[in-house]
Amino acid sequence: MDRLRRKMFLTVVFSCFIPCGAAFWYTVKKRFDGEILPKDPTLCTNQSITFTAVLNDDPVTNYSIGFTYKTRDTNGEYVTVDQNNVTYINDTMAEYTVSNIPPLTDLENPHYMFVNSYYWQVFGDNNNTLQLGKTTAARIFPMPEEVRNFDCKVMNYETMKCSWNYSTDYGSFMPEVFFQWRNPVYSKSWTECKFLNTQDGYCTWNETKAGFFKTSNITIRLTLKQPCNINVTSVFHIDTSKIVKPNPVSSIRSNVINSTCITLLWETTNSEQFYPKEHLITVSSQGVPVTNITLITTKDTESMEHKQTFCDMHPYTKYSFNVRIRPTGLYSGYFSDTVEHTTTTYSDIPSASPEVTKGGYRLDHRECEDGSERRRVCVFWKPIKFEDQNGPMKGLVGEFTALPPVIHKVKNNWTKDGMYGCSTILCNTGYIFTIKARNINGTSEEGSAVTIPAFTKGTARPQFIVESTNSSDVFISWTYTGNDTPRSFLVAWCRNENGDCRPGHEVGWREVTGNSTEITIFY
Repeated sequence: MDRLRRKMFLTVVFSCFIPCGAAFWYTVKKRFDGEILPKDPTLCTNQSITFTAVLNDDPVTNYSIGFTYKTRDTNGEYVTVDQNNVTYINDTMAEYTVSNIPPLTDLENPHYMFVNSYYWQVFGDNNNTLQLGKTTAARIFPMPEEVRNFDCKVMNYETMKCSWNYSTDYGSFMPEVFFQWRNPVYSKSWTECKFLNTQDGYCTWNETKAGFFKTSNITIRLTLKQPCNINVTSVFHIDTSKIVKPNPVSSIRSNVINSTCITLLWETTNSEQFYPKEHLITVSSQGVPVTNITLITTKDTESMEHKQTFCDMHPYTKYSFNVRIRPTGLYSGYFSDTVEHTTTTYSDIPSASPEVTKGGYRLDHRECEDGSERRRVCVFWKPIKFEDQNGPMKGLVGEFTALPPVIHKVKNNWTKDGMYGCSTILCNTGYIFTIKARNINGTSEEGSAVTIPAFTKGTARPQFIVESTNSSDVFISWTYTGNDTPRSFLVAWCRNENGDCRPGHEVGWREVTGNSTEITIFY
């Protein structure tokens, strides 16, 4: 009985052992030993790279090597490489080449390309038991390029600064920068820049050797290196005696002589005073053309105080003076930074007066026809231009001088912002009206004038006929019954119903000459 049980037990165990062992063998065979090269390379854009997958086991029938990759452009998912893009070297080796890596679109975050290799029977079966080796991660950097706009300046004959612009935006992938220089007269070895600012792109250094920067020919080597082992080097040859930039001028000030002249004074005590320089003075003011004056000094006059007098300027006007200097002769180079000084000329009497408008005045002859000895007249003018005021305005002076010249005058003072003024004058007397401007310094010399003729009773008034065909224009015609035809007619019109044209009421007026008997008014 015990033997029978043992026999049955063995039978059961044996019958179970065969299929279980077969399943275990199949699982082991699906794990393949292999690798993918290169491991975690560093690349630059525009480069190409070839990934090589190697099967370290014996090849299996109907199996082949394949690749998958993942970048930001695949939305974080692995994509199978098309079989036509895989090159099979033999049964245990295959290659996948990525050509001309595109430029980076995000320059702030790290950019990787992840690549896997598989030994699969079904193309695209990304079962991790089929993976050959670990995933390789290729990090990508921008391609380094030669710098541009390289420029060096010797600051006041003592300190040198070289600056440049990068040809591309590297973002957080800034390459390593090496700035080296040498002077073959002093040494053949390269010297590293001690004060290098790679982010802003400049290098500065001081030289203790007397006169080093004044007569030196320096060679500069500027290298940009990315982790992808690509270097770009630019070489520059600099004659330092031709790139001097002196310090700005100092103690700049001015003396206002009168309303049209200013003397400007300045010094160069903060700059090297043993060498001649060109002094450029730029004078400007609002509404006035810019003027440039050049003053050339010698080694004997450079250390003196400098001055320049400017005349023919406008009264009561703010002027800006910009002064900068640059070396001449043995040493040359750049203009210094600009120093600005502003000052204002003194005020003066107005240089012009308000201009009386064409036609110039309005009066009502009915006042004289009714037996009155006086008539009211209103004169119109254009406001004085700001540039002619020459100082704070106080008012306007209007003067009626009788014709022929007699003692009789009528003088009026009006506000500075007025555009017309009214006064009372004699009916039987003609006048010359003159308007002048007055400010804190006095009254303008020349005035704008208009002649107002005397009233003659024999002068008949024309009879008017007014017609209108629409809402936008009016036709006026008249007949004149006087003995002597006047040289001109002065026509004024109003929109008020009673026809009483007073200052502020009138819409307009027009002087008509010759034998015209009709005018058209548009409103």
